[in-house]
Amino acid sequence: MLVLAATVTTLALPLSAQDLKKIVRKVNIHAGPLSSALKQLETTAAVRLAYDEAALRRLNVKAGSYSERSVESILSELLAASGLRFEERHNTILIYEDPKPAAVNPNGGVQAEQITLTGVVTEANGPVPGASVMIKGTSTGTITLGDGRFKITTDNTPA
Repeated sequence: MLVLAATVTTLALPLSAQDLKKIVRKVNIHAGPLSSALKQLETTAAVRLAYDEAALRRLNVKAGSYSERSVESILSELLAASGLRFEERHNTILIYEDPKPAAVNPNGGVQAEQITLTGVVTEANGPVPGASVMIKGTSTGTITLGDGRFKITTDNTPA
């Protein structure tokens, strides 16, 4: 997990300035390290962000211009492929590593990670065509092909 280090701004900010729903009139993000993009957002939106700068330096973002968008929306886009999450706590927006990022369905929502199991069912005389192969504790299964091969795709969740 990332160690959080708070960055301190010299501005006196009202409590409402920390709201993730705050609308940012315009911020231009330059291509480069995610930590630099977050500093730019922090300055432009007058919010306080806490994150491990050294850990984020290895992550890069593309250049982008955001107008009339919430801090939450901008952060969501900047962090989309990073495996990082954010939340607001005690007037500070914390950015941290997601312990187990979920796969995101392109149509919205979260989908379970899929795994594919393959193999061959054989006996002393060779392959076994038409054998039933089931994942224990589930109703997921298949039947082997003529050469004994099988393939099952399932969610990677405990049975």
